Amino acid sequence: MTIAQLIVLSLVCACADSARVVLGIESNFVCPSECVECCDSSSFFGMSGRSFKCILHDKTKIPASRECQETSQRNGNIMEWKYKDITQYKTHCKYHDGESDAPKKCSSTHICCCASKGNWHEEQCLDGPTQGLTTVQARANHTGQMETFQMRSEQIFANGEACRRPGNQHHPYDSKVVPIARGRPQSKSLRSTGCCLETATHTVEHYWTTQSGNWQSKDEDYTICVRHEELHYCSDDGGLMSNGKFVYDSVSQTQEGKCYGDEQPTDGKMLNGNDAYSYKCPNGVFKGEWCRCQGECGIRRRA
Repeated sequence: MTIAQLIVLSLVCACADSARVVLGIESNFVCPSECVECCDSSSFFGMSGRSFKCILHDKTKIPASRECQETSQRNGNIMEWKYKDITQYKTHCKYHDGESDAPKKCSSTHICCCASKGNWHEEQCLDGPTQGLTTVQARANHTGQMETFQMRSEQIFANGEACRRPGNQHHPYDSKVVPIARGRPQSKSLRSTGCCLETATHTVEHYWTTQSGNWQSKDEDYTICVRHEELHYCSDDGGLMSNGKFVYDSVSQTQEGKCYGDEQPTDGKMLNGNDAYSYKCPNGVFKGEWCRCQGECGIRRRA
């Protein structure tokens, strides 16, 4: 081969290498939307060529733009008994030509977290329902935004503090409920404050067995309160009279969350070991029934 030929060949190789670099930049790996998380699985022997593992939001929905295997369940671990029984599923998919590698490792634990805390509670006294509706939109003091409020089923409450109505006098009692007969007598505590207007005393014949197997019994008197002073939630005079409004409670709105793992950061945040064990979100994000993620990404340690 002549020197001129060698020069031409080296230039061709350099151009090819340059093209591969450009191709790599233009095709950085993006985890498909059907996946909670992706990681490289090119050493996986179930597929020929380069592949990545996709942890699925929904076991019935694999990445539409990829060539993937059938789904399979991720392997469990000893921690599963502590938490809600959520099963994650995975699939293995082929990379596109020239695509860069996915992260090396998938998270073994995922928790659904939201950017804001949605389990706040606020009560407001508002005008009565119109056209039979028991939900209204009102501006919340907590957020300053229009929020949904639900009318409370009870508009009066039992006063557990000092009596407010003139002439009412508290009657002491020693138990909130009458316990069942089976078992030893229950402990009692005298409630000498509050506003119980009427009491009733019940005698319970308790019976139980000792460690030696012998039966024992004992009669015990329990005095409970059967009627408290009742006050109005919405009132201008401490609850004595209704002011014509009705008490409403804020309704937590469902928020769309994200799955946070212990290997790959989401929005710059990642679970640590204590988060995973205690089933809590990283600092700055929150979990709760109001926080919902696509599919199931709840805590799980998987292969």
